[in-house]
Amino acid sequence: MSLTPANLKVFNDATFVKMKKGVRIINVARGGVIDEVALLRDHDSDIIAQRALDVGMSFTR
Repeated sequence: MSLTPANLKVFNDATFVKMKKGVRIINVARGGVIDEVALLRDHDSDIIAQRALDVGMSFTR
């Protein structure tokens, strides 16, 4: 998957809130398709039960 303006941060607060509680996120595409701050925030709120990342992402709190 190429990182384009159309798919930059396509997984964000708006998409995470639509998911069932306890989902598992596996990203083996591009780091930029997931909003890192939203991923941490939603992980901490139990929306995301587990995450597996095979791409470069820089998490900061």
